[in-house]
Amino acid sequence: MPSLFRRADRPGPTGYIRLIQTADLHGSNAAFRKFLAAARQHGANHAIITGDLTGKAIVPIVRRNGHYEAWLFDNREVLETEAELERFRARVGDVGMYDHVCDPEEARALADDPARLHDLFVEKMNARLREWLDRAGEVLAPAGIPLWVIPGNDDDPSVDPVLAASEYARNVDHQVVELDERHELVSMGDTSMTPWACPRDYPEEHMERVVAELFGRVKNPAGAIVNMHCPPRDTKIDQCPALTKDLRIEYEAGQVLMTSAGSAAIRRGLETLQPVLSLHGHIHEARGVHRIGRTLCLNPGSEYAEGIMKASIVNLEPTRVKGYILISG
Repeated sequence: MPSLFRRADRPGPTGYIRLIQTADLHGSNAAFRKFLAAARQHGANHAIITGDLTGKAIVPIVRRNGHYEAWLFDNREVLETEAELERFRARVGDVGMYDHVCDPEEARALADDPARLHDLFVEKMNARLREWLDRAGEVLAPAGIPLWVIPGNDDDPSVDPVLAASEYARNVDHQVVELDERHELVSMGDTSMTPWACPRDYPEEHMERVVAELFGRVKNPAGAIVNMHCPPRDTKIDQCPALTKDLRIEYEAGQVLMTSAGSAAIRRGLETLQPVLSLHGHIHEARGVHRIGRTLCLNPGSEYAEGIMKASIVNLEPTRVKGYILISG
């Protein structure tokens, strides 16, 4: 299918462009389908996915004496027919997990061999990602909606060649690209360190360097759109529960103790650059809006495990946000 990443000479007839942005889909087929449908339904000029594309777990579906057994969210499932099996596999995909049909011996062997399990996980997540990218072309290309994608901190490095091979979606990680003559998209999936030491977690010294390098390439800050998986630190959109050293939620006076998990380097960069818009994700529960000077910062949040799609829709004039809304579906 043909690529549609053509530079527009000017905004649409109404004088603005419309963006739709989501993040933290984490392998949820349901959330991804809804995002593509929303891009068309709302007449977006550009669709953006701000990181964390892949899921977190494989659900073994074990063959036993003519039926199948599996566990999903601590519930035991017994599947008697092929139709029941296919419906269950669809449920697993909609909540962002990957299924693997196997016999008891293979299930035990995978549990005992972390390297083999990792290889299977990479195979499963990249197969789904290829399906997503193909589907995006089928749905968005007829409407002329480009899809701009970056990986997030949870995404294994193996997704990079999958994204690079896409005929439609474009991986813009660590790039500054022109959406039109007034707007540049400044993107990065690197994230401040988390307790889980994810593949794209980095110390703040790294974040300071790469943010400065990217922002230094922006030609027109007044119309720039920042697209970074990690939110700026000490904002409404980077708040999450504080954790103890053994990763338990901290409480104070019976209430969950909240903390900031964003990047100080990104915040300092936004304070200096003052782009018109800054799009983020990463902290699922921190859905919301924050202002840093003239910059509108958005995090659509995530409820991928419920199959819910959350997204931001922004109407953008050359140097100001005309309007925005956070949607769920």
